[in-house]
Amino acid sequence: MGKFEDFHIMKETAVTPRRRVPFFMIVNFFILLLIGYFVFQASDFLFGPQLFVEYPINGETVVGNVFISGKTDPNTRLTINGFEAYSDDDGFFSENLPLTKGYHDIIVEVRNRFQKEARVTRAIVVK
Repeated sequence: MGKFEDFHIMKETAVTPRRRVPFFMIVNFFILLLIGYFVFQASDFLFGPQLFVEYPINGETVVGNVFISGKTDPNTRLTINGFEAYSDDDGFFSENLPLTKGYHDIIVEVRNRFQKEARVTRAIVVK
């Protein structure tokens, strides 16, 4: 082979800056996508479950049974004053609690599969 043919073969297989930039952009995109997926999947482990108690409002006076409602992450273990309660597939829950007259603390707790907990306490008065 002559010098011209060797140069032509080397030119076709060489990695030039034009070829390198799109390749690295694509690789970086997929690496960032993979990292984002793992962070999303690990959020239960890193941050624990979310819990929002909509009702009753703290300090509220209630007549009769106490209606408790709110939202949590799906697939968590939910307890209200130590008794197991259940949420639907979207994480919404509602329970009717018969309480005696007087001052009560309502403790709503959730625990995820990594044993991370969230707790909301509401103080109410039943008349």
